Amino acid sequence: MLSKIVFNDGINKLLTEYGDRGFKMSKEKSTQWYSYFRNYSDSDFKASIDKCLKECNHPPYMADIIKIKDSSNKVGEKAIEYARKHLEGRE
Repeated sequence: MLSKIVFNDGINKLLTEYGDRGFKMSKEKSTQWYSYFRNYSDSDFKASIDKCLKECNHPPYMADIIKIKDSSNKVGEKAIEYARKHLEGRE
């Protein structure tokens, strides 16, 4: 479960980077975002924020950060599937 400290640190990173380009976080928005991210691990949330800071060319929406985690999971799933096939001699 995502700690509120890690969540707030991530939001502060986004505010630092994108605040002058229109990224804002109200108390209500923060509560809503946390409700979607609360089941992330601290490390997954940090990694998603860091990847967003490196790759997002615009102030991110919540969906942008969710897509980052989803895409990294798909890459991991593909690697696992390839490894299984390779170990079983199918590739």
